[in-house]
Amino acid sequence: GDTLKVGVVDLRIVGIAAGGNAVLGTYAFVQQGTLVLEGIQDPSYVFVQSGPEVTVDEMLVRLDQEDGMHAMTREAFLDANQALTRQIVLPLIAIVVGIACAVGGTIVGLTLYTVTMERREEYGLMKALGLPDRAVLGAAFAQGGIATGAGVVLGLVLGWVSSIVISLVEPRFV
Repeated sequence: GDTLKVGVVDLRIVGIAAGGNAVLGTYAFVQQGTLVLEGIQDPSYVFVQSGPEVTVDEMLVRLDQEDGMHAMTREAFLDANQALTRQIVLPLIAIVVGIACAVGGTIVGLTLYTVTMERREEYGLMKALGLPDRAVLGAAFAQGGIATGAGVVLGLVLGWVSSIVISLVEPRFV
C-alpha cells in the first residue's frame, strides 16, 4: 500500500518478493505498461518468465533479437551481479582485512614483546645456568608461536561461526 519512487514515478507497493540476493542494489517488479504510462521507456532490467509453450532457450533467442535487449538466464544474471559485487566490494573488504591484520599483528607483537621483557630475569637465569642461546631463544619463540597459533585458530573458528550466524540472520549476505 505504500508508495515507492522509481526514477520519476511513484508506484504503489503491492508485495515484497523473497529469495533474491541484492546487497548493493534493489529491484522493483512492475508491469512494463505501468512504466510506459509513466514515461519510462527503457527500464534497466526486464524479468520474464517463460510459459510451458516456450522453452527458456527459445525465449532467450527471441529476446536477443529485440533492439536494445540482451537476454540472459537467471544464473547468468546472478553471475553478472555477483561479478559487480566482486569488482567493487571485495577489494574494499580486502583493504579492511589487510589493515585489520596489520593492526592485529602489531598488537600481538607488542604483547609478546612486553611478555618477553617481563620474563627477562627468567631468561637471564637460564643463561646463567648455562643454557645455550638457542634454548633461550627457542623458549621465547615457542611462547610466541603458541600464543599466535591459539589466536589464529580462535579467530578462524569465530569467523567461520560468525559467517554461518550472519547468513542465517540476514540471508542476503552470502
